[in-house]
Amino acid sequence: MKNFFRNFKPFNFKKIIHKKGALILILSLLPGIYFYVIGRPRFMTESIFVIRKTGDNPSELNLSTFLSGGNVGSKEDSGYLKIYLKSIEVFQKLEKQYKLMDFYLKNNVDLISGIKANDEFTKKYDLFKKQIGIKLNESRGIIELKTYGFNPEVSYKLNKYLLNIAENFVNKTN
Repeated sequence: MKNFFRNFKPFNFKKIIHKKGALILILSLLPGIYFYVIGRPRFMTESIFVIRKTGDNPSELNLSTFLSGGNVGSKEDSGYLKIYLKSIEVFQKLEKQYKLMDFYLKNNVDLISGIKANDEFTKKYDLFKKQIGIKLNESRGIIELKTYGFNPEVSYKLNKYLLNIAENFVNKTN
């Protein structure tokens, strides 16, 4: 027991604090280095549109239109459209027509964001769903569509394509 206390050295708190401080500094700088030096910029395109059903008569007042806030058919169409725009069918059309996932491939510098060319279908589809943000205001039938890309042109074209699909979808359902 005496040997234990003889060989025991007290902690050098300055060294510990210095090492922890350096570790905290390094861990704080890593995200900044990634986001401002390595990571690719992301661009967003936003569209806001309203869906109105052609058969709706705004002057018609009854209990059901009062309780539901009116324009019931438009609300249903908006909900279906929100689901449809993120569907596998839309993804497959985009992939077939434009090879969309080629624009989201990983590059040599930024190994975190993007997808590998040989990744399986489900990973590609999951990435596609993350590139689209759809917010639905059910009380008004307003849809806010946001698309994301690694360059502004891809973000814009994806948004424009989805707007065309939305227009066709609404025209077919009316």
